[in-house]
Amino acid sequence: MKKSKFWDFCLVIVIVVEILSCAKGDDCLSEERDEFTGKVLYRQHQHLHIFPVIPTDAVKAHLQCNEISTIPQNAFVDLVYLQKVDLTQNKLKTVSETMFVGLTNLKTLILSNNSLRRIESGAFVHLPSLFLGPKFQ
Repeated sequence: MKKSKFWDFCLVIVIVVEILSCAKGDDCLSEERDEFTGKVLYRQHQHLHIFPVIPTDAVKAHLQCNEISTIPQNAFVDLVYLQKVDLTQNKLKTVSETMFVGLTNLKTLILSNNSLRRIESGAFVHLPSLFLGPKFQ
């Protein structure tokens, strides 16, 4: 197995474990929030169906507890400062190979409590800073 495919496989395992370990609804107990403050975007409990525009200087994006089912191509292209994206409890079904292109500094990606059915090979190769945990180093 090639080294990059091995790391993709390990990351998929980490994400699957995270998805299976979260009890439905636990991550959406906080109240509705819609603001951009201190380089952190909060768009929680907004019933969003369409992926929102994230400011280019954002460091974190909290998008949990919405109804986002797809992320458009190039949604993250100019977001070089983004280090954390929380998409907990949305309606994502697929993680495409190009979904996270541009997130070169992303360290934390949370996809728990979605309807993920497919993670394309190479979906995480564009995330060089993503931390896999000590078991996968």
